[in-house]
Amino acid sequence: MLPKEAIEEFKVLYQKRYGQDISDEEASRRANNLVNLYKLVYTAAEPSKESEQRVNRAYDILFNEVARKSNE
Repeated sequence: MLPKEAIEEFKVLYQKRYGQDISDEEASRRANNLVNLYKLVYTAAEPSKESEQRVNRAYDILFNEVARKSNE
């Protein structure tokens, strides 16, 4: 779980990028998903099939959320 300061910074960056304010809960969920995605991608020397599937699922979730938000 990210500290409150990191969540607040994510909210500011998200608002600058997408022009939308999001709740603390939503920012926490998205920021933690993003951090987990980076951990999966950058810490795996030789990704297992399971790790690869988790990265693909995380990418799909993030991509679908961004696409959904841009269509609103």
